[in-house]
Amino acid sequence: MNILYLKNGGTDVVLRAKDRPELKAMAAVLREKYRPFTTVKVLTEEVDLGNTEDADMYGMVDGLPTAYVCRGFSCAPPVTSAEELKKLLDE
Repeated sequence: MNILYLKNGGTDVVLRAKDRPELKAMAAVLREKYRPFTTVKVLTEEVDLGNTEDADMYGMVDGLPTAYVCRGFSCAPPVTSAEELKKLLDE
């Protein structure tokens, strides 16, 4: 999957969970301030993932809602809490 749209300037976030309500806290972090160069993709079991590669690449960690944050062409390790996501986004 290629979600990297901006060369050396954008932040890409993939949120993965069983269903959307589980992502409420992480989604709140993404909405709390203006992030004009952030692209977000949400993957849940509620919707047809369509591409099994996405499901395999961006799995949940220990069954918890998980966020993957990438900048440029490198990604941080996945995080499973809204607080950890906020820390990564504010770096």
